[in-house]
Amino acid sequence: GSELALHEYKKKNRILSVSLDDQNNMLRDQMAQLNQEVTRVRAERERIAARVAELDKISEKDPENIPAAELLSNATINGLRTAYLDARRASEAAQAAGKGPHHPEVAAATARSELTRQALMTEVINVKRSLRRDLEATNKQISGLSKLFEHAKQEALDLNLLEIEYRRLERAKKNTERLFSVVMERSTDSDLASQIRFNNIRVIDVPLKPKAPIRPSLPTNVGGGLIIGLALGLSIALGRELLDRSLKSPEDVERALGLTSIGVIPRLAGPRQEKPRYGRRHARLEPPPAGGPPELIAHHQPAGAVAEAARAIRTNILFMSPDEPFKRLLVTSAVPSEGKTTVACGISIAMAQSGQRVLLIDCDLRRPRLHRIFEQDNRLGLSSLILDPSALDEALHETCVPGLSVLTSGPIPPNPAELLNSESFAELLGQLAGRFDRIIIDSPPLIPVTDAAVLSTLVSATVLVVKPFTSRKDLSRLAARSVRDVGGRILGVVLNDVDFSRNDSAYYYSGYYAYRSHGYKQESPGE
Repeated sequence: GSELALHEYKKKNRILSVSLDDQNNMLRDQMAQLNQEVTRVRAERERIAARVAELDKISEKDPENIPAAELLSNATINGLRTAYLDARRASEAAQAAGKGPHHPEVAAATARSELTRQALMTEVINVKRSLRRDLEATNKQISGLSKLFEHAKQEALDLNLLEIEYRRLERAKKNTERLFSVVMERSTDSDLASQIRFNNIRVIDVPLKPKAPIRPSLPTNVGGGLIIGLALGLSIALGRELLDRSLKSPEDVERALGLTSIGVIPRLAGPRQEKPRYGRRHARLEPPPAGGPPELIAHHQPAGAVAEAARAIRTNILFMSPDEPFKRLLVTSAVPSEGKTTVACGISIAMAQSGQRVLLIDCDLRRPRLHRIFEQDNRLGLSSLILDPSALDEALHETCVPGLSVLTSGPIPPNPAELLNSESFAELLGQLAGRFDRIIIDSPPLIPVTDAAVLSTLVSATVLVVKPFTSRKDLSRLAARSVRDVGGRILGVVLNDVDFSRNDSAYYYSGYYAYRSHGYKQESPGE
């Protein structure tokens, strides 16, 4: 049936006995010859068009400039042009000899020149007409050849479509022949097997039923999973420890930065952490102050953990140089949002509570905050005093903390680094140093801008603020190096926003602050 279907398809579509590949090759050769002939006729048409264009350039009044190709191919035009040029030269020679235009020789030469010119132009016109007829003939020939080429192209496309169905029918024929061959082979085998009357199959051994499943092996799978899980967990923990570049504890600060840790500031409790948690290994977070900004918690809650931490930092600063106290202190950080303003306020409040006259200066002339914390007017401040020191008394503001004054940033200038590096600012610091016992400066971070590096050269020492599990070791090292590169001195590092509720041995002493801040009994030295 498949062979008859293939034969009917070839008969219906007039497919020759030759293979389809041979027919494709024939059509391809035919198309190549037609394309070559079209190209040749088109080139001939361009040559004729070029001759017509050159002949159109010949002037009727002076047909002297005739292309050399036309002169070589047409003897009549060449002879007429020669006669025309001779008559014109005779006329010009007679006129050059002093003969007038009405002289017989001049008139005869002019008449002969005109006659040859007309004859020459008539011959040129005849040649152009002949060329235009040839051009029309070539255009018709190109059109006919193009139609033949498109017809051959269409035949090739039709043959491709016929080839698809032909291949399908041919595959069906081959599959049918193969299936028939398999069926005949199986039929022959079956006939031969039916003719054999004896059986050579015998049982060698009785199969045994297994008492337990061969797989899966539960002990092997559990043990392997436990070992793989333990190895994977250790690898993840080790990888996380190696990839973690943040600072976490005072010991981590001293080991990574080579700087002294002078204190920690505990984290304030959020809305969901107000319920106290007690225990030997956990400490309660300090609640935020009611009715005031969190930066002033050391003043509003003097018995709290933050106030105790600020006083501990104050004590460390005082005892680090008892003979030559640090009168000017710069508080900065490596990057924004590490709590330098909070630490500066805490140190200032703790020093003011010890009976000293303290001035807190907002030298962050890019994003100042102290005027909002202390609710002061910022229209007159540090930037104004650098330009006009006479308004110093008006710019200094007393705060709610006894003994603490604040100098706000003032209007934000377009060039903060240049103002802080000016002689006027240095003189202003010297003038303020004579009126206060301590000057605490809050500055921008060290990495983004150079303001803090400039300020570190004008103070006694610099306090670097870091935030555990947030501040990166490389950025903190870069910040410390930027201070040392300009000749500044780093007093130490303060860890801000420390979560004492973490189960971390680095904060083992946090329980003392937590119990005292909530009115519980203090532990005696012997307890």
